Amino acid sequence: MYKVSILVPVYGVEQYIERCSRSLFEQTYPCIEFIFVDDCSPDKSVSVLNSVINDYPERSNDIRILRHDKNCGLAASRNTALFAAQGSFVFYVDSDDWLEPDAVQVLVNKQLETDADIVSGSAYMHTHDGVEELFEPIFQNKEEMVLQQLKYSWDHVIWRRLIRRSLFIDNDIKCIDGCDMAEDRYLMALLSFYANSFCRIDEFVYNYEKRNEGSITAQGGGKKYVRRGFQYLSNWIGIKDFFYKKNELFYNEAAKQTVLYSQNVLDCVLKYDGYSGFRHIVSIIDCFDKEYLSLIGWETKGVKGILLHCYPFMKLRSLFKRANRVLKK
Repeated sequence: MYKVSILVPVYGVEQYIERCSRSLFEQTYPCIEFIFVDDCSPDKSVSVLNSVINDYPERSNDIRILRHDKNCGLAASRNTALFAAQGSFVFYVDSDDWLEPDAVQVLVNKQLETDADIVSGSAYMHTHDGVEELFEPIFQNKEEMVLQQLKYSWDHVIWRRLIRRSLFIDNDIKCIDGCDMAEDRYLMALLSFYANSFCRIDEFVYNYEKRNEGSITAQGGGKKYVRRGFQYLSNWIGIKDFFYKKNELFYNEAAKQTVLYSQNVLDCVLKYDGYSGFRHIVSIIDCFDKEYLSLIGWETKGVKGILLHCYPFMKLRSLFKRANRVLKK
């Protein structure tokens, strides 16, 4: 039996933290440390958490609540929790989600059986339309697993997994501070690359709450979309740069996805942001390898290349594209 560190960032989850924390403290596996990171939550999340802790005195010595001096974001909170962890394996849990009672036990059992670096379980995703089931694919080799992290699917998430902590420590893997969108995609791409072995179980271990309108993935509107887009793009760039000269196949796939996502950010900037945001995304796109720019029709020379760098022209083109989509509807 070894220690498992459950890592939980806490911010603005007053109505969810009780359900989450009770599901953690009632795990059937006994050897767990619980690390909560209060990212200066503006509500009563920590007060509710402390109240729940009082109901589990047998767990009190294994619980730590760390507090940031200022709000630092999700990525920094994940890093703070990781650096404080002492377990052989870590398990990330978002504070509006919850675990099945035997989640840690069944994952540990599978890890002891296989000695895998990453053990993934199945999850329930709770939406306004009902409950969906998320299953981990069966990967035949590392190549399949890494490539899956670079696709738009639910297979890149950091939660529902038992992960060997030394993977993070030995390879200096951590979130990019300030990049709170797709931070788990970044982590899982790197972890999958370094993992010597991985496995999955069919049992459902995790409940993902998708109905929380206050979560970071649900926040939208105007410049919030732009800020989220740049954070998401920064993590894609981080993945691309990581694989540069390490693995040509992974680099090519990461580069392609990074360029494609940059088009989404450009569209978002043209809709919600101004000239400074446009210049910023253009400077990023201009740094991409030219062989991938054709995916988004980005010329590097000639009249078209000049026009693509012209804010009034691109703004007008964006308006025409949106109007055309509306007319088609």
